[in-house]
Amino acid sequence: MEYIIVDKGFITGHGAVARDGRLPAGAVAVENFCGRVGDSVELYDTDWKRLSDKALFSKGLLKIPSGFKWDEKEEKTVEMTLEEKLSAGIEKIPEGMKLVDGKLVCMSIEEKVSAGQMTVQEASEEVRSLRDSLLENTDKYMLPDFPIGDSERETVRKYRNMLRHLPEEEGFPFIEVPGLDIEEVMNGN
Repeated sequence: MEYIIVDKGFITGHGAVARDGRLPAGAVAVENFCGRVGDSVELYDTDWKRLSDKALFSKGLLKIPSGFKWDEKEEKTVEMTLEEKLSAGIEKIPEGMKLVDGKLVCMSIEEKVSAGQMTVQEASEEVRSLRDSLLENTDKYMLPDFPIGDSERETVRKYRNMLRHLPEEEGFPFIEVPGLDIEEVMNGN
C-alpha cells in the first residue's frame, strides 16, 4: 500500500505505508499510485488513477502540442499534415520552395523571379553556374587518353557544345538545363 499527501490541490508527497499501517499526517492511502509529486489533483480520478490524455485535453488541463490534432476517431493525437501546419500558421514554406500535392518541391528559376526571390540577373548567374559545373564535370571525357569510344566522345562533345550555347537560347535564363546520363552514353544508348 502507498500513500500520497495533498496540499492546496497538489500532490506534495508520496511513499510506502509503514509496516504498522500508520500514515504520515495528512496522507491518503492509495493503491498502485502512478503519478508525480507536484501534479495537480485535477489530473487524477477519484481512485487516484491518472486521467487519459483525452480526458485531460477535454477538461483543458493539457493542450494539444503545436503541430498535432485529434485523429478522426478522436482517440489520440496525430501529427498534422504539412498543408494543415501551413494553414494554421505553424510552419512557413521555405524560400525557393512550393507546395505540390502536399510535398515541398523546389521552385523553378522563373517562379523564383516571379515571386521576387531573385532577380533576372541572379537567375542568369545561377543557370550559368550550373552550366559551368556540368561542363567541368564532363571535361575528363574529352581527354584523348580517357577510355571512351569515338561515338560516346562525340555525344559528350555535342552535349558540351549545347551547354556552351545555352545563354543564346530563346527564353534564357528561364530554360531547362538538360543533364547527361553518362552511364547511358557509355552503354551506347
